[in-house]
Amino acid sequence: MSSSLAEDHIDTLIEERDGELYLSASEFPVFINTNEDYQTSQIDDETYQVTQENDSELRGHLEITFTINKRQDAWIVDQVNVNNLDQNSAKIDSDVQAEEEVLKALQLGESYQASYDGQEPPSEDYADQNLARIQVYEENDNARATYGWYYINMDNRSIYEYEVATNELTLIFQYENGSYNKVTD
Repeated sequence: MSSSLAEDHIDTLIEERDGELYLSASEFPVFINTNEDYQTSQIDDETYQVTQENDSELRGHLEITFTINKRQDAWIVDQVNVNNLDQNSAKIDSDVQAEEEVLKALQLGESYQASYDGQEPPSEDYADQNLARIQVYEENDNARATYGWYYINMDNRSIYEYEVATNELTLIFQYENGSYNKVTD
């Protein structure tokens, strides 16, 4: 494995929050499973690509392409490209990704941050949905000012504004064709 690929794996599996290290809620990195079918293609004398389909509970149905290069006398996996073959590729895999998606949909400035606040639904009406609560805020040395509370559906990326006083959710964004679309009344 190349050093850049190893760094990508570390960045995917380990996250730092508030000076502490945490393991991300994700599956282990993908590898070639020699017990399953795969296709090999030669790019040049020192480069091959191996393509294999893989099913994963967290990631779904994937097509994975490994680029393998010869360096000195060893073959090194240099790059891994993953293509999600599922129709439902909107699934969110981690609390960090949920935070990022809410900020992306809201399109706020860089001074805004997001904080995952658990997956307890606001009421029994939403108990059957895979929702995560996200606080969006601005912070300085003296205080944290909450911009708003949101829920994001971890299965389809729909985003709801959460009204704390009434404990109600209002759908504000739907995720379609790779982008967020504002819901209008």
